[in-house]
Amino acid sequence: MEPSIAMMTKLNAFLPPSKIILGIPPKISAYGVTKRDVPQLVTSAMKISRLIPPNPRKT
Repeated sequence: MEPSIAMMTKLNAFLPPSKIILGIPPKISAYGVTKRDVPQLVTSAMKISRLIPPNPRKT
């Protein structure tokens, strides 16, 4: 099995119990978000510079 697939398999095995313990819905649809909302969410998120640190390397 490819390393990234193996890691995702382990992560998925861990996540369901943690979601139940923390009470966090596993899908954003639980908050009323639809597929139509995703492009606007992405556009808005890209405008928040603190979420995307600048690359320290000079290009």
